[in-house]
Amino acid sequence: MPEPAVLFYCQHVLGMGHLVRSLALARALADRFRVVFLNGGAVPRGLPRPAGVEFVDLPPLGFDATGRLVSRDSSRSVKRAQRERREAILRTFRRLQPRAIVVELFPFGRKKFAEELLPLFEEARALGVHRPLLVSSLRDILTTGRRDQARHDERACMLANRHLDAIMVHADPRFARLEESFRPEQRLRVPVYYTGFVVADASRPPDARRARRLIVSAGGGLVGEPLFRAAVEAHPLLWKRERLRTMVVAGPFLPAAEWRRLRRAARERAGLELRRSVPDLGAELSRARASLSQCGYNT
Repeated sequence: MPEPAVLFYCQHVLGMGHLVRSLALARALADRFRVVFLNGGAVPRGLPRPAGVEFVDLPPLGFDATGRLVSRDSSRSVKRAQRERREAILRTFRRLQPRAIVVELFPFGRKKFAEELLPLFEEARALGVHRPLLVSSLRDILTTGRRDQARHDERACMLANRHLDAIMVHADPRFARLEESFRPEQRLRVPVYYTGFVVADASRPPDARRARRLIVSAGGGLVGEPLFRAAVEAHPLLWKRERLRTMVVAGPFLPAAEWRRLRRAARERAGLELRRSVPDLGAELSRARASLSQCGYNT
């Protein structure tokens, strides 16, 4: 008997934390299901794709530093990418006939991708008693502070009540509850399940021999340059007074011109190391004395 299938949609737009968490979930689900992963963004070179998970790479879209939707493929316009993505999503759904669809963040975020996700939801819903479960996979704390936050929350609640069967919140409810960052006037009628925090390797023991080293990071790095520049400028003081080594992990999305500027600024500074990326940032942090991370949610 074939394994039941799960269709998992993930769209990372600025950094890579959403992708890293979704890959960890897909890897775990693959122990019991056939998992097909709809990847909507650019995948950094060297990021491992978990064994046992099938990937469908959609024409990549993302946000620039101002929040504008852009194509990550210079051969495609945004409109062309959107059209091809809608077609690929529905084609994959029809081929796979999944028992469940897991969508990362939507409808609580990713509003700019509604035109490709709502047709999927409607087609799934039209199957009646044979339809798959529709599940939203949510970060622990949602974005707030939009100018139209109340309208956004009402729309998200309406779509969730219409389409979703369950909401997975990847947090401990003693730390953060959904209603603390999601406050619609109407009642959310979808069951909410708190999964705990998601990490790729929960079995890693803490390293008791922490090196005298500071790790500076900003996730994917797209908007991390001011932090990295400050760390490079501050390093001589830390080195002189504390003999504290500094490793700056720039991230794969830091623009090339900014990376070159950093390398020039860091040249011949004792105790300072610049890395474009590392295979396992968690492992580096577990061996370091201190971390300075840009305060994005996933970092």
